[in-house]
Amino acid sequence: MKFKVDENLPLEVAGLLRDAGYDSVTVAEQNLTGTSDANLAAVCQEEERVLVTLDNDFGDIRTYPPDKFPGIMVMRLNRQDKVHVLEVFGHAMSLLPKETLERHLATGKMLRSTVVDIVNCLVFCTTRWLSTCSCDDVRSG
Repeated sequence: MKFKVDENLPLEVAGLLRDAGYDSVTVAEQNLTGTSDANLAAVCQEEERVLVTLDNDFGDIRTYPPDKFPGIMVMRLNRQDKVHVLEVFGHAMSLLPKETLERHLATGKMLRSTVVDIVNCLVFCTTRWLSTCSCDDVRSG
């Protein structure tokens, strides 16, 4: 699986993905900082990369239909400080071997300030199905 990490996430997210054996590049590494959402989406399609982002606009399935993209992972967090983002992403990564992102939108609202208190870690949805996983699923991994 190949990933593109948006400019609104810490660069370390790409490092976590690389350390886990995934092909990961950042928007900054490809000189795409400041590009439009539409252009970023098109580049991800062309490169067949799953976009990882904090940008809720990519969660709009009318604009970005999941079946038209290699995958979109929108992290919806109440806290977006670097330490918290990396902690939550590290836990979310444990789901990657269990859930497919290909042609899916992965989104989740992190409802509390700590990973332990997350009610819904990720919601994987397409036009065909919807499933949720609880934080207990992530911890028992």
